[in-house]
Amino acid sequence: MMDLSWILLSIGFFIILLILVNSSMRYRKYTTKLTIKNDFIVNNNDDPDQDPNQVVALRFSPVFARKINFDETLELFNKHNLHFTDSNIFERKNGAENVFYVANLIEPGTFQLNENIKGFTFFFKKKGTSDDFRKLREMFTTMKDIDKYFNAKIIDDNGRVVDHSNLDQLLTIKSKHSHS
Repeated sequence: MMDLSWILLSIGFFIILLILVNSSMRYRKYTTKLTIKNDFIVNNNDDPDQDPNQVVALRFSPVFARKINFDETLELFNKHNLHFTDSNIFERKNGAENVFYVANLIEPGTFQLNENIKGFTFFFKKKGTSDDFRKLREMFTTMKDIDKYFNAKIIDDNGRVVDHSNLDQLLTIKSKHSHS
């Protein structure tokens, strides 16, 4: 009789384990779209006139895995004139002009309190003018200043390391591709 109860108990645990694994697998199947609150939709598939290269983004990821908490990020970014917004991202303004934004590297891109941050995505919307070069240089300079604190790599959408020697190519290459 004792052996039968162990068999039934084992079968019960196995069924519970199957239910838990099955329910967790359902949540992993969803694809994501980078949408930051209601003000910024980076990849809007509903806009047929949208230039797919209209957003210039650089990733900022620490070389050594370390826990970056929100409070130290907020303090450091405020020192670099990056202000936390209602959209739960950071922005750099020059008067009324939005120069660039900083989102969390990990989707959905927003920052939460008591969160360990893995890295940052710096980005701005291209206008197709020489002002884009100014914004890119200002964004990159800020990233390099912050890099002194985090020891990070700055990489483009293709995973290439970006430095002063190839910075301006980001806009000229994107422009060439957008006209082809």
